[in-house]
Amino acid sequence: MGNHPTGTSCFSESDSKMSDETKDKHFHFESFNKDDKAKTIDDCYELVQGSSSSGAYELGRGGFAEVYLGRDLRDGKIVALKYEKGRNPDNSHLLNELKIYKALGDSKSICKVFHYEQYSYTKRVMAFEYIGPCLKHLYRFCNRHFDAITIAKIAIQCVRRLEDVHNAGFIHNDIKPENFCIGYVPGQGRKESDQQKHESIYIIDFGMSFAYVDADKQHFPRRRAKKIAGTARYASLNTHNAIVTSRRDDLFCLGYMLLYLLRGSLPWQSITGPNLKEKWRLTKKMKLETSLRQLCSSVKRDGLRLEISSYMKTVNELEYAEEPDYDYLCGVFEQWLRRYKRTNEIAATQRLAYCWESNLHMDKRIREIDALVGPKSKSTSRTLKLSKVSH
Repeated sequence: MGNHPTGTSCFSESDSKMSDETKDKHFHFESFNKDDKAKTIDDCYELVQGSSSSGAYELGRGGFAEVYLGRDLRDGKIVALKYEKGRNPDNSHLLNELKIYKALGDSKSICKVFHYEQYSYTKRVMAFEYIGPCLKHLYRFCNRHFDAITIAKIAIQCVRRLEDVHNAGFIHNDIKPENFCIGYVPGQGRKESDQQKHESIYIIDFGMSFAYVDADKQHFPRRRAKKIAGTARYASLNTHNAIVTSRRDDLFCLGYMLLYLLRGSLPWQSITGPNLKEKWRLTKKMKLETSLRQLCSSVKRDGLRLEISSYMKTVNELEYAEEPDYDYLCGVFEQWLRRYKRTNEIAATQRLAYCWESNLHMDKRIREIDALVGPKSKSTSRTLKLSKVSH
């Protein structure tokens, strides 16, 4: 509902103040390659041209930015290029996201950032590792049905991704299927060397994230948020009540997301209103009227009903600043997977596949990207300049 993080920003006041000299066209360029001597991001990357149009190939867009497929001009590797327009540095989601990616460093299944440039006072772009389709896209590809194995594996990986983010001192603050992606190396199919990346689920989009601890690693006290932020469908009641969210809220939102994938819908997802404020109010009302037992009871008994009930109960009982037991939360789903293997006489060491794996090559988006970047793809004679992209 709001357009900026509900808590303390992860960058300092000095980071957001701009001097007169910073208002030049290329006043902030940052490369994460120590050997890179390029002066601007246009020297390093180009936009990949779509097969059916003269424009750049769009990977996705949200309320604050657009993401395009790009190519490194030096080694030909595919990247994602994220653009933000119309925000000054004081309330830039992309600058906030950059700071958090840098703080997360080499955390497992976190995108690697290659370059960042602010090429005008209100326009900026970031180049980062291309991953693969998000869970929302895969859910649609699988005809809105994930089997229990897939959801158990998703649950374990998503909890671990949140553990990484929380251990770094941040709250993600916008948990939803769109913000979790699988690893996929375009143009190469499923090579054995890429197996680990294909197995991983990545967490993305830290535009509304914020620090929940101070410089001494002490948890900030419970306090009111200036504005509500996040996605109403998956938001916790703390968010609805305009309380700055904590670790338990990220995990509770993840629980709502898992219930959505298990059930196919949530009772309040079709709620509309004359405006966004009223929609949030009506959504909160229905959440208060719907018990966790009611939500979980519609999940099939052999389809993680007991596991998701245990997860939601555990997270719901956490105190505001209490550290979650991530091992226990993952263990709930890991035990189910072990039981499944024993029941079906599957070797304990045998890997269980995601339900989309066998036919992901048939997905339209995957085929389009493979065609654009694969060995048979045609290169364009002109570079689509990053700083010239139209929003």
